[in-house]
Amino acid sequence: MKRKISILMSIVMVFTMCAMFTGCGKDSEGSGKKSDKELIIGDWECEIDITDMMKDAFLSADGMDEYAEYFDIKNLSFSMSMNFDEDGTCTMELDKASMEKCIADLMDQALDGMVVMMEDMMGMSLADMAAQSNMSEEDFKAQLKTTLEQEAGLGNDLFGELELEGETEYEIKDGKIYLGEEETMTYELSKNKLTITEIDAESGSDFDLSDFLPLEFTRK
Repeated sequence: MKRKISILMSIVMVFTMCAMFTGCGKDSEGSGKKSDKELIIGDWECEIDITDMMKDAFLSADGMDEYAEYFDIKNLSFSMSMNFDEDGTCTMELDKASMEKCIADLMDQALDGMVVMMEDMMGMSLADMAAQSNMSEEDFKAQLKTTLEQEAGLGNDLFGELELEGETEYEIKDGKIYLGEEETMTYELSKNKLTITEIDAESGSDFDLSDFLPLEFTRK
């Protein structure tokens, strides 16, 4: 009987020691997990799709809404990057090249739609309309392009006074990124993905990033 009790106590001790070692292992893993302050450090990039915004802006021009069927506005986006440094500074940058391409693509799509609309309404081809105006097709389309820039605001100043780059101090606290004293971003963060779900800031520009939430950044 004593032998059986002794064996049983030995088994219990073995299980107890295993549980202790397992618990220690879990604590070690937990203490090794990076905090958001550490995890966010690095370069992040996001693609901002502005197709709907551009479509609404273009077709809201006087009298344009009734001709919407002629304009196939699509695939308009540009890149934005954020760098969080260990020294507590954050640099945000809008990619100028992708913004210029976005404007050029919008212009091409609008110009193509304008030509189709005029051919339909006038019952004439582009070549015939150009000839009637004593112009080459190239010059005729150039004139239409100028009209679009002036009347629909599709020129290179489409984004107005939007700043392409800026640096500010940041702080991570309570699930928010505090940028300087005027902007707060609510976020979700994993190893390679940063999602901005809410932005609280006063914007002095017609272009407001809050209109494109959530912003999904991937680590570069």
